[in-house]
Amino acid sequence: MAIVTKQQGFLSLEAAFAVMLVAIASFMTWTATQRAGDAEIATLQADGILAIRSAAHKLVMDNYAAYQNAEDIQKNSVVILANGDTAGTSRKPTVANLRALGLGVDTAPDEGIYKSLTTAGYDITITRAPVGCETSPLGRDCRVSGIVCLNQPLRSRNSAVGEIDSVGLGVILGKLAGKGGVSLMGTESIIAGTDGSWQVPNPYAGSPAGIVCARFGWGTENDDYLRLNDTRDPNFKGGETISGMISGTTTTLQVNGDAVVTGNIAINATAAPDAACTTDKAMLWGDIAGVPTILKCQGGLWKVAGGTLAVVGAGCAPEGRFAQTMNGGNLVCRNSIYRRVEDLLGQQGVMSMDIYSHGAVVPSPSCGPSMVGLLVPMGVVSACVLGGGACTNNSGSFSGSVGSGNIVSIVGADGVTPAGTARLAVAGVCSTS
Repeated sequence: MAIVTKQQGFLSLEAAFAVMLVAIASFMTWTATQRAGDAEIATLQADGILAIRSAAHKLVMDNYAAYQNAEDIQKNSVVILANGDTAGTSRKPTVANLRALGLGVDTAPDEGIYKSLTTAGYDITITRAPVGCETSPLGRDCRVSGIVCLNQPLRSRNSAVGEIDSVGLGVILGKLAGKGGVSLMGTESIIAGTDGSWQVPNPYAGSPAGIVCARFGWGTENDDYLRLNDTRDPNFKGGETISGMISGTTTTLQVNGDAVVTGNIAINATAAPDAACTTDKAMLWGDIAGVPTILKCQGGLWKVAGGTLAVVGAGCAPEGRFAQTMNGGNLVCRNSIYRRVEDLLGQQGVMSMDIYSHGAVVPSPSCGPSMVGLLVPMGVVSACVLGGGACTNNSGSFSGSVGSGNIVSIVGADGVTPAGTARLAVAGVCSTS
């Protein structure tokens, strides 16, 4: 009997130990399952932060110049975010604002989903740096960045105030990588980036530990690419292929080499000839008597490209140069002044007219390229009174000519005797034949 009693006691102790092992195993299994579930929800929470952060980053980069110059954010000439620092304005947009702008957070909740964060909302703050950059022209020295934060600290279930859920925090920050930051116990006054590259003051009263944020904007991405509304010089080194239209408002498209265009170049801007201009060698369309004419900026005035705009009688050089009037008339430079081409046609280009005495030398006319200068006697226009006076030949018949060396000869009826005081009219002409 005594032996039996000892055996029963031994068996009861063994059974109790087995029950304890089962309980420990069950607790460990439950704990592992709970941690796995927490990690999954923490991962989803990180995805939510990244989605909102991505939308805020796109907002800034699409409107970078407006943020630099502290302007309203507009779309299609409609103000979508008024310039300001209060909730719902340009530098403090809400998740609802991002959703309304179609920035990819249509289904994102306005609050957190993990543990203590289920009562937290998202705060978005956009800033310009460095201090004083706004005094630069249009704020171009300003770097625009921001943070999106959950406004409640991350804590475990039943943890004391100030403690942090280190497991969940590790999962979230691991997913956010260098974009993520947190306020830690001992350094609660700052939000420090996990990669050590950035930090900002803790924006919440009392500077609680466990505030999780994500940074966006300038310096947070590998932004070595041309983006919408970019103000940087991308400094492309190779050839670029662009499908679509390159358009600008106040910007200049500059090519420092040969520009080869296989399509059409449309110049939509216009100017008036001789109107003021500022950019030397710039070109625009002009209108001269209803005829579209390319104008070039020269010496601060719009001038006819490849031609000259002038008025009749204006001085000119070189001989033979063509020009046109504001009314579309054609001019040619003759004898250092501009003359109407139609005035010269049919007249063999009369350049001069004068009267000369016997023995005088007549100057040759100055003609342009491909033209021949000629001296044409027009007839005796002055003579002494027939039958007396100072005449040395009073036969009443006089003839005049221009001979070798352009020397004038005026003789009487005998063809030899000089005609006294008679004078000869001579025209200088330019002929194409």
